[in-house]
Amino acid sequence: MGYQTSNNEANPLQDPVKFKSFFNEFFPVLVVFARRYVVDDEPAHDIAQEAFITAWEKRLSIKNLDDVRFYLYTIVRNKCLNYLKHIKVKRVHEQEVSKENDIYFETVTIEQETFLMLKKAIGTLAPKTQEIINLSLQGLGNNDISEQLDISVNTVKTMKRRAFKKLSQQLKDHFYLFFI
Repeated sequence: MGYQTSNNEANPLQDPVKFKSFFNEFFPVLVVFARRYVVDDEPAHDIAQEAFITAWEKRLSIKNLDDVRFYLYTIVRNKCLNYLKHIKVKRVHEQEVSKENDIYFETVTIEQETFLMLKKAIGTLAPKTQEIINLSLQGLGNNDISEQLDISVNTVKTMKRRAFKKLSQQLKDHFYLFFI
């Protein structure tokens, strides 16, 4: 037979036997109440269960059955609202991460394709010129390249200038990619 009481009856959370009966009767009511907020069964069950746990922990401060019911409804409502806020924040975060991933993928793809075009174009240069351009791309200055290859600085400058002119002709249709 369920837990039938008058509204002024003592707090059912004070007695474990009465609590079990009260839980069995009132838990489905709280699940239905929670489902009005969160729609899905699983979070509604979890929230109703958490409400009973919270009420059990605060049982000594609750005086009568009306207070217990009101307290449980309040807990469920607040937990549902917190759950919905959490879901909203999670969705916003997922959208931001998705956008960041899309931008990262696009950037990396452009960089890789640009790098491959540049490498292919450099591969068409004379071997010594390729060496100079590759060292320059590694960040070496004209003096360092000249010392490393045992050639004059003017030779490095001249070969780089000719290489850049040839590369700009080969890559003129894709020149905008180097600015991205």
